Amino acid sequence: QSVNADITKKAMADIRRYALKNKVRTCFMNAVYDEIVTRTHKDDSEAFHAKKLEIMEAAGAHWIKSVPMIVDGHAGPFWTK
Repeated sequence: QSVNADITKKAMADIRRYALKNKVRTCFMNAVYDEIVTRTHKDDSEAFHAKKLEIMEAAGAHWIKSVPMIVDGHAGPFWTK
């Protein structure tokens, strides 16, 4: 549990840093366990989504080296399970 929390916090910080640096129009909506939900302008959505998944995988790999981190997600007009 604690490593998962550290991974999620690192991912959120790195996502925010990336968004600010690249002027991505996005904001965090929710974060629960290992799920990070953002709302992003439609013009930035696809590229940001791909980068967000990459950042989340890198955050996991920062602590867990022996198991590959795989992130699943989607971009769409509304939040779904």
